[in-house]
Amino acid sequence: MIQDDFYDIVIVGAGVAGSILGKQLADRGKRVLMLEAGPGTGLEQGGFQSFVERFLTQELKTPTSPYPHSDNAPIQRPFHEYYEQSGPMNYGSNYMRHAGGTTLHWMGTCLRFLPEDFRLKSLYGHGIDWPITYTDLQPYYQMAEWELGVSANAAEQQSVDRDDQLYATGYDYPMERVPPSYLDDTIRERFEGKSIDIDGRAYPLEVSSTPAARNSIPRANLTDPREAREIVGSYRPVGDPDLPDERGGRCQGNASCIPICPVQAKYSALKTLRTAIERNCGRLDVIIKAVASLIEIDPGSERVVGVRYKKYADPDQPSFTEHVARGRVYVIAAHAIETAKLLLASDAANSSELVGCNLMDHPFVLTWGLMPKPIGSYRGPGSTSGIPLFRDGAFRSESAAFRVEIGNWGVDFPNGTPHTTLMSLVDRKHFNDAFGNHPEGIRQAEHAGDLFGKALRQEMQDVCSRQFRLGFELEQLPDPKNCVTIQSRYKDAIGNYRPVISYRLDDYCKKGIVNARKASDEIFAKLGVTDETDYDRPSGIAAGRFKVDGQWYEYHGAGHAVGTHRMGNSPRDSVVDADQRTWDHPNLFLVGGGNFCTIGTANPTLTIAALAFKAADAITKELA
Repeated sequence: MIQDDFYDIVIVGAGVAGSILGKQLADRGKRVLMLEAGPGTGLEQGGFQSFVERFLTQELKTPTSPYPHSDNAPIQRPFHEYYEQSGPMNYGSNYMRHAGGTTLHWMGTCLRFLPEDFRLKSLYGHGIDWPITYTDLQPYYQMAEWELGVSANAAEQQSVDRDDQLYATGYDYPMERVPPSYLDDTIRERFEGKSIDIDGRAYPLEVSSTPAARNSIPRANLTDPREAREIVGSYRPVGDPDLPDERGGRCQGNASCIPICPVQAKYSALKTLRTAIERNCGRLDVIIKAVASLIEIDPGSERVVGVRYKKYADPDQPSFTEHVARGRVYVIAAHAIETAKLLLASDAANSSELVGCNLMDHPFVLTWGLMPKPIGSYRGPGSTSGIPLFRDGAFRSESAAFRVEIGNWGVDFPNGTPHTTLMSLVDRKHFNDAFGNHPEGIRQAEHAGDLFGKALRQEMQDVCSRQFRLGFELEQLPDPKNCVTIQSRYKDAIGNYRPVISYRLDDYCKKGIVNARKASDEIFAKLGVTDETDYDRPSGIAAGRFKVDGQWYEYHGAGHAVGTHRMGNSPRDSVVDADQRTWDHPNLFLVGGGNFCTIGTANPTLTIAALAFKAADAITKELA
């Protein structure tokens, strides 16, 4: 066993949580070691461009297709199962094991939690309350928004049906909102003065721009909340360091945010990590291809004394050397599933028997159809606006909240358009034999499957420019039966455990999905959309399907794993305290989505980043 140098902090994981922690603590003069299970290609000169080239050459363009696979740090991907699914329903999300983590292929959505999301039990009688409030996290949200480079207008976000103050006086995001798409503006105009009814209550329809970690127009003369200093010029967005417009590349509308932004206008944790390495030479060490396998604990003091890891060179060969990383404080920031898996393998931090339990995601439900007039589909980021009115309300005492995402990319998600549209127009018979029903918006004319030349171009332009979809992100309650476990018979190439996942949707979530479909029906009616949503025939790409009152519904995974080592006020019903320190081991912190008590309707990355800033303050005090 090879012994490493001694550090102030050892961090497992170089995703958004680990990278922010590493940067903050190294900037404060601490000596930091970071262990990353996957490669670090994106950190190398020109390395990110290799991702872009790989993406362009892949026939199957999935969220993981730009990134090289490692058998020694495997992930869930098409035709390669990493999870062992034990049911009763499928867990549909994946994540990355690579420097930068899952921010390599996220959309960039950066919504804050609502104040009510922290008090779900007190307000609505479900789930559990957090040990912290929105007010506690607000200053860290500001830091996270500036670190990730979020584009939005605070005044617009505040105006979304709120009486309380969500933003500190004088605060604004570092960049102006990403301009709304033509589709966003079209829907906003058609919603004017309209409302929809859900469970007997009328909700006024409105469209709100979505905060996104995507470079737009920088703001000037603001105070940087990370440094408490005024920005005299403009905020400096970070772009692709290999491009001429170094550290300032703006969104160019390449329409490939998932899985990759070719100019790095979208944030990934590689940006934080690169900056941390550049300005902390000698204080911050990052070891890639280093898979943590065991947390060593002193049985007398219950303090962590080391993290064992397996260092490999070739991602395709199961050969490695074993090392031990040692430090004063240890942080596991490896993703909600991987962190739980490591804790279970180490018999660590589990006096509550809640490690791995309460796995949550946002079940993602799609509806789609054809607009009466062109809406400019397939341009710009995947989504630039949403419909926020169902994120909170009295209905949460009976059914799950949800957020409505307005999709800019036609019907690509549910049906693979526009490629499948072209296939069907050129050769309907063989397309139907292979794929079943025709994709949305293809007319039932006799010649529709035998078009070419000008007629084909005209039909493609007419149909594709009107294709439209909505996405509904559903709140899911913490449920101990939704869990990550390990079994000795399920291991990867180098002998580490693979996660065994048990997952289901409860009636609270299913009722929310039913309400989401009702909302979609009303929205489509008001927009004049020809509804082509079809759940009766299995799509083949959904994570799972279920019936309510004889009606089929399908759900997808959103990639938002949280809850597996939640925080709380007592070691009886939580794994970490409000500072994210484990109850069982005084020098072990867990940071990431696993600390969430509930999931609400906000994509989790911004809150993960905010919690990382909060943990950095707690660890700094620990090391004082």
